[in-house]
Amino acid sequence: MISILIPTLNEAGNVDPLLARVLKVLDAEGMDGEVLVVDGGSRDGTQDRVRAWACSHPVRLVQSGGRRGLSGDILHGAAAARGEVMDADLSHPPETIPALVGPLLAGTHDVVIGSRYVRGGVIRGWLWTRALASRVATALAWPLVSVRDPMAGFLAVRREHLLDLGREAAGFKTTMEILARGDDALRVKEDPSSSRTASAAGRSSACARRPRT
Repeated sequence: MISILIPTLNEAGNVDPLLARVLKVLDAEGMDGEVLVVDGGSRDGTQDRVRAWACSHPVRLVQSGGRRGLSGDILHGAAAARGEVMDADLSHPPETIPALVGPLLAGTHDVVIGSRYVRGGVIRGWLWTRALASRVATALAWPLVSVRDPMAGFLAVRREHLLDLGREAAGFKTTMEILARGDDALRVKEDPSSSRTASAAGRSSACARRPRT
């Protein structure tokens, strides 16, 4: 079984299309999965939208309060998850979920990253300033890890490795924290992925407190 973690903060307008796409993929692939929407304290009706889906679909609302940033939200959701874990949002295509989860289910890898910086990876709609900042941050991280996109926000990871971060994890770069702590013991794979800006993905502007590189 896989657990798909979707961190939210005031994303009522995105919940319905995102959950529809994720559940469609799970059904089409015949995957045994659940969707956990980990909410950091939304006040725009996001939680009500999630509860509506939970009535008739494998969807659960997990309220984290957002006290430790995105990483804290993800760990809060992982503690409630029943299977392997994925972090996803509407800036990445849910249709690539099977490709990311497959190596974990096959037992060949511990972490699969949806990478923007391997051959086939795509970035759309970014301002040049954001693209430059991302490249600089990624380059600074390379001496510490052995992957091309350690700042990626779209990944699949075995639940036990995520929970190993413990209460110390905080901030917004869960992938980097997992890789830095796991060192060379983790079997890591990068698959090409696409990333879009918040506006291109239809995300709410109220998500600004969750910065991305």
